[in-house]
Amino acid sequence: MSKHPLVIARIRGGLGNQLFMYAMARRLAQANQAELVLDNITGFRGKNKYARQYMLDRFPIAGRLATAEERRDPLHSIRRGVRKWLDARRPLEQRRYVTDPGGFDTHIHAMRVTHPTTFEGYWQSEQWFDDIADQICTECTPHPPEDSENLTCADAILGSSAVALHVRFFNDPAQTAQSQQVIDYYNSAVLCIRERVENPLFFIFSDQPDKAMELLTLNAAETRIVSHNNADATAHLDLWLMSHCQHFVTANSTFSWWGAWLGEGAHSTVVTPVFTAADAFLAWGLPGLIPERWISVTQ
Repeated sequence: MSKHPLVIARIRGGLGNQLFMYAMARRLAQANQAELVLDNITGFRGKNKYARQYMLDRFPIAGRLATAEERRDPLHSIRRGVRKWLDARRPLEQRRYVTDPGGFDTHIHAMRVTHPTTFEGYWQSEQWFDDIADQICTECTPHPPEDSENLTCADAILGSSAVALHVRFFNDPAQTAQSQQVIDYYNSAVLCIRERVENPLFFIFSDQPDKAMELLTLNAAETRIVSHNNADATAHLDLWLMSHCQHFVTANSTFSWWGAWLGEGAHSTVVTPVFTAADAFLAWGLPGLIPERWISVTQ
C-alpha cells in the first residue's frame, strides 16, 4: 500500500449516509492535501438488511475507488476487527483506522493525515464539512435527469411554493405507538409550514406513498405524489427533485436531511423531527445532526 497520505472512506448504508461519509472524507482529504479514496465494496458485504448498493457514482464527486489492498481485502473480518481494536489504543494521528465517535469531534476534524488511513462510520453532522459547504453542495447534488417525467415534475416544483415532504417507513406503520408518534409529528410539521408559507404545494416522497397519504391530513388539491422513481437505483433522482423545492419536511432519515440541506435557501423553512423513542429505527436527533436554523419538532 502507498506510504503517501490517503483518506480512505469506507462507504456503507443508504444514499444519505453515503453522502455524509463522502463529505466528511472529502473535506479531511482536502485539508491535508491527501488523496481521497472510496471503498465501495467492504461496507456492502455481509449483513446488509436493506440490500444497499454504492450510489455515489451518480454524483459529480472527487476521489477514486479503493484497490483490494487499500480495502485490506486479504484480512479476514475477525483479524481486521482485532487490528482496529489495537489501533484504537494508539494516538489519533498514528492510527490506520479512525471510527466515528458518535458526534462531531474537533480532534478528528483537525487531525493531520500522514499515511493511508481508513475512516469508518456515519459522520452525521454538517460540522464535519461546513467550511467547504458550497463545494460539498455542488459535489453532492446528483447529475440531473434527462427523462420527461422528472423534468416535468421539476417544472411543477419550480413553479410553486413547493414543500418536499418525506415519509420514510422503517417498520410496519400499523404499529400503534410508532404510528401515533409519526402522525403527531407530521401534523405539527404541516402546521409549521402553513404558518410560514403562503399557498404551499406539498410534494410527497415516500417508500410507501399510499400509506404515507393515509397518515397525512392533506387534501388532493395541495399535494403531488412523487412515486415514479420507485427503486434504489433511481433514488438519487428523488433527491435531485427534493433539492429543487423551497421548503422541507424531513423524515427521521438522512436521505431527506440531504434533500433539505442541498435545497435550502435564505428564505426556506425546514422542519425535522426529534424522536427519543426506544425504537432505534424511530430515534432521531444525534447531537450535531440537526442544524440550529431548522425547526425541530419534539414529540
